[in-house]
Amino acid sequence: MDVLVAALGLGLFFGGLWLLRRALSGLFAAHLTTRLQAQQGRPAVTLAMGIGAGALLQSSSTVSVIGMSLLNLRLLSLRNAITLLLGANVGGSLTVEVLTATPAAMSWALCTLGLTGLVALPQQWKLSGFALLGLGLSVAGVDQVGTAMLPIISGAFLSNALHASTLWSSFGIGVMAGALLQSASAATSLLMAPLISGHLSFSQTIAIVAGANLGSCLPAILAGASGNEKDRAVALAQVLINLLGVLVILPLAQPLGKWLEAASIPDPHALTVIQLLVNTAAAITAFPVVGPLARLVEAIAKRQAPPAAR
Repeated sequence: MDVLVAALGLGLFFGGLWLLRRALSGLFAAHLTTRLQAQQGRPAVTLAMGIGAGALLQSSSTVSVIGMSLLNLRLLSLRNAITLLLGANVGGSLTVEVLTATPAAMSWALCTLGLTGLVALPQQWKLSGFALLGLGLSVAGVDQVGTAMLPIISGAFLSNALHASTLWSSFGIGVMAGALLQSASAATSLLMAPLISGHLSFSQTIAIVAGANLGSCLPAILAGASGNEKDRAVALAQVLINLLGVLVILPLAQPLGKWLEAASIPDPHALTVIQLLVNTAAAITAFPVVGPLARLVEAIAKRQAPPAAR
């Protein structure tokens, strides 16, 4: 029964998250596109815009799609598209804070406000109602999954497995979760129940989040494989950026985990801090070498192109 409730909660979570992202994209994507075109050649500004857009749209994937579209229209350089992606990964980390730190009781208030907005607001503002409704459904879904998962996690087999997992096995779990859920934020949000119950340490959580970031590149890889040269270049850049983040953060997982324990950060906020640490590590590592990275992925993408497309 708990598994069924958890599955229904997952459906609620993903449905709400999809609705939230579509609504926010409709509200702000056009403005972001205009601003990006005006900031060509200013990487620091593009990075800051990526951070802001990722936080505002609650989805680094949406920002990446916008960047890829502008790249294909020759309105944005590959270097700026990669810089935008770096910022969006950092800004998108706040999705976890919104979904896990919002009280469950607020979910129904958000849903009610959203439905009221859909009925009462003028046509041009109805997307705001969809955004509130999507956020409410997502928060309700996270709460339902957490409630249903606690008895499952507390079972002897799964409890012992989580306690015994090493950093590398935790990393592997994260890779699989990110690939299956196709979203690092979604995989991270669902770690709340085992973290609160004490079945996951902070260092294990860091390893899982790093793995989820890498695993969530699967949709980009699939899209790049079936896309054009520019799509392949951006997909490869996303993989390399997350791989850099793993190489930097995984050796530091143990000391960072001890620091988080000593800091006594509440569990909902700790998840956000962990994802921010992982994504910021990748951004700090990759930002100084964005130019060479863009040339590298462009050269590889050209080699992978069929002869007729070259």
